[in-house]
Amino acid sequence: MQTWVLRSPANIWVPLCCHPLFGDVNQRKGGKRNNLSQTCKHKLAETVFNSISYSEKAFAYKLKNDVLKRKSGRKKSQVDHKKTRKRSIDIISEDCGDSPKQVQRYISLTKLIPEMLQKLDDEIISFCPAVEIAALSEKEQRELLVAMEYAQAIPSLSQAQRIRQLSKEKQLSLEKMEEIMCEVKKGEITRVAFTNEQLHKYFPNSYTPAMMKREILALLKLWKKESWES
Repeated sequence: MQTWVLRSPANIWVPLCCHPLFGDVNQRKGGKRNNLSQTCKHKLAETVFNSISYSEKAFAYKLKNDVLKRKSGRKKSQVDHKKTRKRSIDIISEDCGDSPKQVQRYISLTKLIPEMLQKLDDEIISFCPAVEIAALSEKEQRELLVAMEYAQAIPSLSQAQRIRQLSKEKQLSLEKMEEIMCEVKKGEITRVAFTNEQLHKYFPNSYTPAMMKREILALLKLWKKESWES
């Protein structure tokens, strides 16, 4: 039974194992091993992954990693020391063009709670801070959402790293997260903030924050031209 499907560039959902990037590495067709060149795999990966979200790519990598580990008969934390075999992370890296470290970063994103993962997909949170946030517990992530709403701010990489370090040291609290999130970032001495609820009154539900930002800036530019430059 298929447990995951991956959207193709044509917006067609197909079984993950049927996709040439993520199919069985030992799959045979017509009695012959069906191998793709690394260049071909990388081009296919670039085409597919440019059309999917961070979360889709993260879960695709995680599933492929789990499948490869099961096939090799290894436990989750085990590393195969035989020279003739490669780590599952390395195989995914070779097939898809991302470095092994980048593959691991993507897989870590699957630990984000749905609300935080959605903010990443909507490009509210950047990739690198999201990787740091993924190391937090579910409770800590939900408290971070509260702190973000309280401060009307999005964590930078340095802020996310400090929050992760406090969690590692068992010293993280909602109050400390609010304190960190209320810090004024460089270049943000003057800023105007709106909540999603305020903005969605004026935009279709399908609009992401990035799309709303573009529309607002375009309208302000038009308003400036009509009001100030006329």
